[in-house]
Amino acid sequence: MNSWGKKHTLSTRHKIITAEDNPGYTCQALTTINLIVGKWKTIIILELLDNDRRFNEFLKNIPFINRQMLTNQLHELSEEGIIDRKVFNQVPPKVVYSLTEYGRSLEPVLLELAEWNDKFGKSK
Repeated sequence: MNSWGKKHTLSTRHKIITAEDNPGYTCQALTTINLIVGKWKTIIILELLDNDRRFNEFLKNIPFINRQMLTNQLHELSEEGIIDRKVFNQVPPKVVYSLTEYGRSLEPVLLELAEWNDKFGKSK
């Protein structure tokens, strides 16, 4: 198990590979992928690269995400230490999400993935 209590997994064409399949083996790339795996996590992180966001801003900027999924993804990213959730003590309550320093360190990784896709990705 990794530091967040989740199993290392990687889907291949034939099966799911887990850390339990190879005891004692650690794959740093797989650990990084597990941080951002999730249908919306990468998009949420990219949204936060240029500015902090409020919940409704995510809903506006990511039109196909629903409220429950957004809540779940934000919660997971917060638990993983990638984003910070700041609650302001006012009426009505104001909550602002931002990247932590740890989360911001994913920027070059995500940009490199985007660059790789531009060069080698296959469109559907």
